[in-house]
Amino acid sequence: MIVKMVRAALLGLPFVVFPWETAIAAEPPPPPIPLPTTERVAVRLVLVDVLVFDAQGRTVPDLRPGDFVATVDGEEVPVDTLDVNCPEDAAEDAAVAQVGSGREPATTGGIPRRLVLVVDYMHLARTDRAQVLDWAKDMVENRSGPDDEIMVVALDMTARVEQTFTADRRQVLHTLDRMMHDITLWQPSFAHTSYQPFFDSLQA
Repeated sequence: MIVKMVRAALLGLPFVVFPWETAIAAEPPPPPIPLPTTERVAVRLVLVDVLVFDAQGRTVPDLRPGDFVATVDGEEVPVDTLDVNCPEDAAEDAAVAQVGSGREPATTGGIPRRLVLVVDYMHLARTDRAQVLDWAKDMVENRSGPDDEIMVVALDMTARVEQTFTADRRQVLHTLDRMMHDITLWQPSFAHTSYQPFFDSLQA
């Protein structure tokens, strides 16, 4: 290794210019570690929540499964069932609220929703975790209805229920703040080579 370092002075204050020429012998990367198992998951049913509005911003009633087209990786897949949670008639003033507008969003025609906020720490870098929690807080403050019930779950090789269902948004925000400073959530890397411990925790 060859390193050159320059020390200079500017306005009487010393500073250091860190290494500007470095020659390091390139080393070949280590071979990949062979894993004894391969995991494949077949998904038969995926639940999707949707809100459908007309040109006037009202919810659309009397929808059927045939009114929807679902695709996965560009391939059309069948819509098996449709559970409708809207009133029979179109709901007035159901436009989606904008962030920071101060306007309460629609709650599917007066029926409160049950929302689950899932923070996947197993696939979040440490540097991204605080930002994700800030986004979650923004959603709770600006994009949830006054009667919506919210649960908060953290995935850390287990499924940790940080907050059970509650319509108290202050309590949900308090939970997200607590998670921000929970060393067991922001400090570990949660690196893993198998999801088996996670599935085992769901069966406990």
